[in-house]
Amino acid sequence: QHLTDHLVVTFSTEIPRDIVPDDAPSIQTILRVTAPGSERVHDLQITPFARRHSDGRREIAMSVSLQLPDGAGTITPVSAEPDIPARIVWPFGADPENVRRLRAGWRLAAGIAEASALSIDPGGLTRALRLDDNGLNDLIAREHSAFYHGVGTCRMGAFDDTDSVVDPECRVHGIDALRIIDTSIIPTVPRSNTNLAAIALAERAAEMIRTSG
Repeated sequence: QHLTDHLVVTFSTEIPRDIVPDDAPSIQTILRVTAPGSERVHDLQITPFARRHSDGRREIAMSVSLQLPDGAGTITPVSAEPDIPARIVWPFGADPENVRRLRAGWRLAAGIAEASALSIDPGGLTRALRLDDNGLNDLIAREHSAFYHGVGTCRMGAFDDTDSVVDPECRVHGIDALRIIDTSIIPTVPRSNTNLAAIALAERAAEMIRTSG
């Protein structure tokens, strides 16, 4: 239980090929922003990146990620067989407030693309910027995806199993000599991508195990 994750939708527009040489980096910066009307600071992340197509076309794309979504999902095993997928309930794209904040981020990305004057598809930009809420809702419903930063299903908490799986030393409640050391123990998904959090957890846990035996 308690699965939380970032959900993302991507805006893109075509740009001149020579702006993105083959040997240029694809990602160089990340923008953090607070959605209008949100009480959760820096709940959006916009990541511009270059797309290189096999036919030579280039695009500037911007992933718009809701970093602090409302709601929580579940992962439920349906069989003892390891090859049979679990049932995943991932409700974040159906929450109206999540969608509202994601719309704001997508429009900001489109506005950044327009202000940059890099696009060679002004008609596409105009259509994007004219999308009303219903049109954007449909786009988000079709195109949103997980950012694969899911956390919380083995979350850390109090020293019992009423609302958590592990204690503050990563030990599983009620099972001797078993720890969980990955991002599933983070109670809710953080504002940042989870790679650094996973490294920090591993280093901290290794130190605890080394000193406690």
